[in-house]
Amino acid sequence: KFRMAWIGIRAAPGRPMRIIAHAGADEATLEIFHQMLGYEQRDGACAFTFHALQTGQHAVCNDIAGDPQAASWRELALQRGYRSLVSLPVKAGDTVIGTFNLYAGEPDFFDEDELRLLDELAMDISFALEVGTRESERRAAEDRHTRQRNTLIALTSQHDPNSYDLVETVGQLAEAAARTLGVARVSVWRYNQDQSAIECVDLFELEAGRHSSGAKLSAATHPAYFRALAEGEVIVANDAVSDSRTSEFADNYLRPLGIQSMLDAPIKADGVRAGVLCHEHVGSPRQWKGDEMTFAVAVANLVSLALESWERRQAEDGLRWRTAFFEAQVNSALDGLLVVDQQGRKILQNERFNQLWKIPRHIAEDKDDTAQIQFAASRTKNPAQFVEQVRHLYAHPDEVSRDEIELVDGTILDRYSSPVRDSAGKHYGRIWNFHDLTEQRQLEVQFRQAQKMEAIGTLAGGIAHDFNNMLGAIIGNVALAQQDVGPGHPALESLNEVFKASDRATALVRQILAFSRRDAPEKHVLQLRSAVEDNLKFLRATLPAGVELVTTYADDCPNVLADPTAIHQVLFNLFTNAWHALEGRSGRITLRLDGVNVDADRAHAHADLRAGRYARLAVSDTGKGMDAATIKRIFDPFFTTKVVGQGTGLGLSVVHGIMKSHAGAITVASQPGRGTTFELCFPAVEGTHPAEPAAVAPGELPRGSGQRILYLDDETALVDMTTRLLERLGYQVTGFTRASEALAAVRAQPGTFDLVVTDYNMPDISGLQVTEELMKLRPGLPVILASGYINDELRAKALQAGARHLLYKPNTEEELCQAVHRLLQSGRPY
Repeated sequence: KFRMAWIGIRAAPGRPMRIIAHAGADEATLEIFHQMLGYEQRDGACAFTFHALQTGQHAVCNDIAGDPQAASWRELALQRGYRSLVSLPVKAGDTVIGTFNLYAGEPDFFDEDELRLLDELAMDISFALEVGTRESERRAAEDRHTRQRNTLIALTSQHDPNSYDLVETVGQLAEAAARTLGVARVSVWRYNQDQSAIECVDLFELEAGRHSSGAKLSAATHPAYFRALAEGEVIVANDAVSDSRTSEFADNYLRPLGIQSMLDAPIKADGVRAGVLCHEHVGSPRQWKGDEMTFAVAVANLVSLALESWERRQAEDGLRWRTAFFEAQVNSALDGLLVVDQQGRKILQNERFNQLWKIPRHIAEDKDDTAQIQFAASRTKNPAQFVEQVRHLYAHPDEVSRDEIELVDGTILDRYSSPVRDSAGKHYGRIWNFHDLTEQRQLEVQFRQAQKMEAIGTLAGGIAHDFNNMLGAIIGNVALAQQDVGPGHPALESLNEVFKASDRATALVRQILAFSRRDAPEKHVLQLRSAVEDNLKFLRATLPAGVELVTTYADDCPNVLADPTAIHQVLFNLFTNAWHALEGRSGRITLRLDGVNVDADRAHAHADLRAGRYARLAVSDTGKGMDAATIKRIFDPFFTTKVVGQGTGLGLSVVHGIMKSHAGAITVASQPGRGTTFELCFPAVEGTHPAEPAAVAPGELPRGSGQRILYLDDETALVDMTTRLLERLGYQVTGFTRASEALAAVRAQPGTFDLVVTDYNMPDISGLQVTEELMKLRPGLPVILASGYINDELRAKALQAGARHLLYKPNTEEELCQAVHRLLQSGRPY
């Protein structure tokens, strides 16, 4: 129930913002805001909006009536009932492109919780704009490709060689190029006999719709441009005024006409330079795209064909050259093309057409089209509809058609069909174009899946953070209770069970963090067989008595770069999945380990594989197997075939994520009633495993001698528990749940504390910011930064901020006390 809200976007840095969406404002109010947005930093501008725009951080005015920064526009705001506002940055990547402004009808409306929520909303808006921009760019590219393809098809088939007119044809080509590319001026130039000059055959001006000709340019006055033409390559001048090849035109031609960019394609006849097709863009500099360059070359080739036909003045020669060009375009096209006459008899079809439809050679070469139509219909999922559509188009020669066809093998084709006519309107037949959309559709599915996985991963990471705090409090309080009751106490057994349950919950949190890819693996060069055998010692004991375990190891298995903990997770989840598939019956689980060379063909068939050497781990079972529908979803998070209450649906998702993080791949093969095989490929590496550090012998917890510790965490139960634990061990502990209060305590007496333990994810100020501020207040103060997920990036930032040690959450009392003791004793990170 805000009084007003708007989103403003600027086209480029330094350009004024324009409001693109709003609610709660009338036209007069919008006009006032647009005037304010045009002021930049002058009087009348909104300092809060430009603060968000320049810094990328939200800016809040919780008292418009009294805030001096609102003085210049306070009266206008108060008249409309605005009492407080927030301006939130809208970003594209790391660049601020605008702001999201909200105006409340009461002062002091925007507290920290509201701002945190609105910051997330601004991020959602930014993400949506990015997705929309990418989608718009994709659609724009598809539209460009469609326009260009249709233009080329029309241009190559619309002229009758018996009534050929060079001036008309060249004018049509220039006009078609200008309209298709949206270029202000397109002209065709021809060399004179000794190639010392070029003359304009046709200039088309798009805005005026006007054709002209006759202008001349000489090599003597424009040597750089003629040298560039002589190279026979496309001249791409995004900034023609400053480009050395075209700057000779700047004063007398480019600037007076407002031309900023040029795209010139060579015109050749019989392999010799004959002229140039020039595209001149008026306005701001234009970045020519690759498809536009290709289109320009294609149109230039059409101009070349027209010139050759005109010069020979023979209808047969002109027809032959045009046919040769068309066939070259057809046979080199990425799309399948079929050209038929008025009766539907095929004139030509390219090899790509045969490949897409898998038409046998004897049918493709048969002059009778009946067999080919019947074969093509049998390849579709709706043969009757296919045949009916073909007959309909033959019966309606003027109709243009476009639709999608799905073949029985899953291929999706974009079918486009249009009539072939000459400039006089005479009908000659029909052209069919088939574009393979299969890969594009697969990429769209993968993109949506990636978005879903990213969103679920973010959610999982947030849940894991809260679980870590709760588990830390539970584990710590259980440890304290175990100390209190002592050996033989009746409650000790129950406390031990609570500790075991907490340990299992901690493992589940690790699964969630691994799934969300926030828990960075510590990779080492491993001999995979040794790692597998170490894990099997534990896994054998977990299998039911009736399950037989068979292992096979090949001598050629290479070393891999992997996280030992991740290998344990992979094996545990695969073995759990395998014996669950046996459904309590006796059966066999087989583990096979060997080396394999992946060639280019196999790598191409699997998106996660690259050609090279791999260590291959396969786990098979003789269980119930899976159908095709289940296999398609087997790696989806939270998908499970077990009954409610059994299984989290995360196990195989975690395995899939681990393989992705190790640059490897996982595949599954299964049939109902015939068991399942999971095959994992780890990239091979050279080297050996570094020596493991010596294990620390268990003992009593190290005690303190009155050292003063500041403990900061947003979980009150965790602060209370840790305070009691450390005080029992001889430390003086002061606990805080808000970073601002903790910093205020240090600021008041910088020498009070000997060590600080702070959580990374604090609601008001992050642990990194707390560490940086502590270093300013008291350089050298030992700081331990605790987090539920620690990756290389966080580790580097923490050490740079001044932290001495990073501690995983949830941690045991031994881990915390050892970290505090070592840091207080040595003063050095470890």
